[in-house]
Amino acid sequence: MITGAIQEQRLFLVYQPIANIAGSDNAERYEVLLRIRDPEGHTQLPGPFVNMAGYVDLDRALDRWVLANAVDILGARLRTHPDSVFFVKLSRGSLRDQELPAWLGRTLAHAGLPARALVLQLAEEDIVAEPEQAERMTEALRDLQVGIAVEHFGLSSEQPAQLLRSLRPDYVKVARPLTHGLHDAADKLTRLETLLNTARDSGARTIAAYVEDVDGLALLWQSQVDLVQGNFLRQPDEELRYDIEF
Repeated sequence: MITGAIQEQRLFLVYQPIANIAGSDNAERYEVLLRIRDPEGHTQLPGPFVNMAGYVDLDRALDRWVLANAVDILGARLRTHPDSVFFVKLSRGSLRDQELPAWLGRTLAHAGLPARALVLQLAEEDIVAEPEQAERMTEALRDLQVGIAVEHFGLSSEQPAQLLRSLRPDYVKVARPLTHGLHDAADKLTRLETLLNTARDSGARTIAAYVEDVDGLALLWQSQVDLVQGNFLRQPDEELRYDIEF
């Protein structure tokens, strides 16, 4: 199924803006997301597909497909929007891929892209499960000057501050359950603000995804989150569109 989807060119990318609510720079940030069309042409969310890739050891190949295509699109984007930055997820399987940094370095060099325009996202649960591989990977990516983000932050690690000190990410994206329904749960907001302070203390910029409504956005702004994204602001789209105003 997976190799067939790749060979039949049924995979494609969509892009969701990550907006700078703090107004600290003019960069246009996007998260790059994978989608698949079934043989009938209907768009499918990637969850089951990506999970299957992990089970059959094809997650590395899928990551490289996403990265190679994202780099191509990013190269064209930078010619007209030089402050663009793409965020791309990295699977647990790719944490074990010792050849990935060298391959990525060659891919970026061939495209003539500045490494600063790419940020790779590592899930906190994968870092906790594979700490040595995660540390080696982040060191190699840092040598390439590729940005590093920890996503799903705040749920899996019993020592989040230590995790951030070890990896020194550029960005920290808090987990969805910690930002869902903030206006109905004061204790959740307190927990969120504690984690945001931990992230800021590490030197990372903070991101809140899955913004649901204007009330949640206001609470995130009051909590001094740096960056936000979510369908309330703009849904993922095959076109790169950054027309967001606060």
